[in-house]
Amino acid sequence: MKTEGKMKKIAKTLMIILALSMLLAVVSACKREENQLVMATNAAFPPFEFINDDGDFDGFDVQLAGAIAKELGMELVIDDMEFTAALAAVTAGQADVAIAAITIRPDRLETMDFSTPYFETTIVAIVPEGSGITHPDQLEDARIAVQFGTTSDIFCEDYLPDAIVTRLNRAPDTVLELQDGRVDAIVIDRAVADEFFREYPGLKIIDEPLGSESYGIAMQKGNTELLNKINAALTKLKQSGEYDSIFATWFES
Repeated sequence: MKTEGKMKKIAKTLMIILALSMLLAVVSACKREENQLVMATNAAFPPFEFINDDGDFDGFDVQLAGAIAKELGMELVIDDMEFTAALAAVTAGQADVAIAAITIRPDRLETMDFSTPYFETTIVAIVPEGSGITHPDQLEDARIAVQFGTTSDIFCEDYLPDAIVTRLNRAPDTVLELQDGRVDAIVIDRAVADEFFREYPGLKIIDEPLGSESYGIAMQKGNTELLNKINAALTKLKQSGEYDSIFATWFES
């Protein structure tokens, strides 16, 4: 009995040590230098954010974020995670900004603040070449792949209730679903659709858009100081022509 009691005490002590270690890990993860701008993103959404062949973060959003950080005299630190986790990270204040081709929506404005829009796009459908689907109206009962938690996902939920929707964490995985015949179409942002069209043979983009949207930089709600700084940096980048230069790098080549 004494041995059993001793073992219970040891186990309890180990549990306390483990809990403290986990807490310290969380606290350490949240620490950052004052001159760092921590960006939460989902680096699987080319051409906006992705990991290039050299293993570095790259893309339109990444380059724009770097220019913003430079304007603010800060070091950009990128934290890669799933898309929904990026939104949660900025809401909880674990990241300064979330930049991941995030559409400004009324429901999101309830829990976070957004910069002025920095990118305008549309939602489109991708189908295989030779598909019988030639217009968005034919998607009503189709099998559709989307990236989980994105505006495309929300669009399908709101406007295509009879469709069979497969939700995936990474945008490129939707192409695999389409190529393997497990879905009939992908619903995604036009700029990403164009990237997939160039990279993967045998795809066709339905030109008739399903909707339009504006991207913004997300921040913790109520952080007016950071919001004003980000907006001012965006204005300077547009006035100087640097924004246009970054845009041309990714969308006019």
